Amino acid sequence: MFTDNKRFVLKTVKPSEEKLLFTKNSGILKYYYNYVVNNKRNLLSKLLGVYKVKLQMMKEPITFVIMDSLIGPEYPRIERLYDLKGSSHNRFTKLTPEQEEHGSGLKTLKCQNFTGIDISESERNETLAILQEDSKFLTSLNLIDYSMLLLKIRELAPGEKDEGTDQALAIDENGEFQFLKKLSTIGAGKRA
Repeated sequence: MFTDNKRFVLKTVKPSEEKLLFTKNSGILKYYYNYVVNNKRNLLSKLLGVYKVKLQMMKEPITFVIMDSLIGPEYPRIERLYDLKGSSHNRFTKLTPEQEEHGSGLKTLKCQNFTGIDISESERNETLAILQEDSKFLTSLNLIDYSMLLLKIRELAPGEKDEGTDQALAIDENGEFQFLKKLSTIGAGKRA
């Protein structure tokens, strides 16, 4: 059930991803569920629901997942959004001089754009430990494609209010974020 303040991402599922999730005796969904429930401090995407829909005008049904969104109401203050895979091969996004200086917003940057972050040693160690556990889990399922979305969000100025949004995000076929309609039309007990 959605509430008006819940942010989510809607992503269509490719046939290969559907097979990976649901194949009898080899689907990973049950293992994913157990891992997420038993490891509250993980950095994996949180699947909230998986649906298959076929409308009359469609030849084939589509499957989509609804995931908890990393990008919340502070999206207008996002300065940088990184998709980090730990690789340098084709991992650079060209920025305009304006984006270099003032932030690139929701434009997805890659590993070679990343210049680091300033965090304490304890935060660094905790993050690395979580990443190692997540990686062990993914390795146990023979999965190797793992990336981490990292946001740099501008701090609120003194007296500034967080305007937020009632919109949700969807990831398009190119991995870019697009906004959906306002969530107030999708709230509990309402029809979109």
